[in-house]
Amino acid sequence: MVIHRSKRRQLAVEEPWATFANGAVYLERPPRTDTSPSVVLERARTLVGSEWRVLTQNCEHFVAIARGERVRSGQVRSHAAVAALALGVGLVAVSAAGASR
Repeated sequence: MVIHRSKRRQLAVEEPWATFANGAVYLERPPRTDTSPSVVLERARTLVGSEWRVLTQNCEHFVAIARGERVRSGQVRSHAAVAALALGVGLVAVSAAGASR
């Protein structure tokens, strides 16, 4: 069984490995933690049913909470960078359009 929170499911679930893997999984050894596996599992199970939200409750948040770590997310940083870039490009385009009139 795997406990996870994903965009695909839109919430945290506990499901069989084969369902989770769907034929393609990349496994990465997680960083060491002083938290026991039973505590991590207990925390993860308390999150089952919680909704997935990219900015506040994504899979990276789920792992950090279960492990008792500070919550941070590369997904959130990536989305913020893309949004800032799009805003900057939009402002340049609007400025250029105004200057050509």
